[in-house]
Amino acid sequence: LVGRIGFLHQRLGDLDNAQARFSSAKQLYEQIGDVWGIVNSLGSLADIKRLQDKPDEEMNLYRQILTIAEGKPLGDFVGRAKNNMGVRLMQTGFLRDAQQLLKEADELCRRKHFRELHEDVVRNVERVQRLIEAHKPAAMDFADLIRELHELGDFYPEAKESILMFWYY
Repeated sequence: LVGRIGFLHQRLGDLDNAQARFSSAKQLYEQIGDVWGIVNSLGSLADIKRLQDKPDEEMNLYRQILTIAEGKPLGDFVGRAKNNMGVRLMQTGFLRDAQQLLKEADELCRRKHFRELHEDVVRNVERVQRLIEAHKPAAMDFADLIRELHELGDFYPEAKESILMFWYY
């Protein structure tokens, strides 16, 4: 019930009260040894940190989920944590790390038949792949490009101004 109240605060945009409720719920679940409740509360807290744009704290909460869920039948939480971690890494420019986590989430979803989550994971795998392809290194470094530009200008002195204008655009 405390977690549900936290969710309502979150929906209303009251993130501080939502965080307090999710933390209380986590403590209650810890007292009774409910692992599902603990990781669910951690996921809710991570979502709050995402909304507050606190990526380090968000990632730490996902790591806690992965640690607690290891070896337990909590694959859906593992898949969500890896997907969300991949998205956060993608947003911060760590594309290869994001790709690895998203591939792991994809494999888990395929193996465990998490259809709803899998749709989201597949979209994110495709998105990170497009970003990686868009960020391929240039064929030449800048110094080589400038050197080639000067060589073209020297070889075609009558077209030097045209070459420079073309190069700028």
